[in-house]
Amino acid sequence: MSRDEDHDGREDGIEHPEHRGDHADADTPRPVRETGTEAAANAPDSDPVADIILGLVAERGPGKSICVSEAARAAQQAFGKPGDDGEAWRRYLPGVRQQAKSLARQGRLRILRKGRPVDPHQPIKGVIRLAAVREDDGAR
Repeated sequence: MSRDEDHDGREDGIEHPEHRGDHADADTPRPVRETGTEAAANAPDSDPVADIILGLVAERGPGKSICVSEAARAAQQAFGKPGDDGEAWRRYLPGVRQQAKSLARQGRLRILRKGRPVDPHQPIKGVIRLAAVREDDGAR
């Protein structure tokens, strides 16, 4: 096992489809976490981390945002192992940030830095928050 892999084969906390048991030829859809939005739950290629992010943002409500760490903690709760330590959620941060950028590029989420939307096609560094897309400005 390399230094960058954790004990279940995932590199740097990013969960890859081959480690989740997702296969393109699978006949059964993946389970979707209850906090996912209805649209995300009905999407055949829906990602569980995306469902968590969209669900948390929807629960927070319009004009509000969530911290990336909230989504990472929810992902750890959903996918973590019994006995994980209190800091295990941190390994989900890179995957949550990656999925948030993907959702923002699709126009399904806004990424905020210092309260302002950022371009998801550019590198994003530092503290960010995630918010629902607003009708008046759309996602960037």
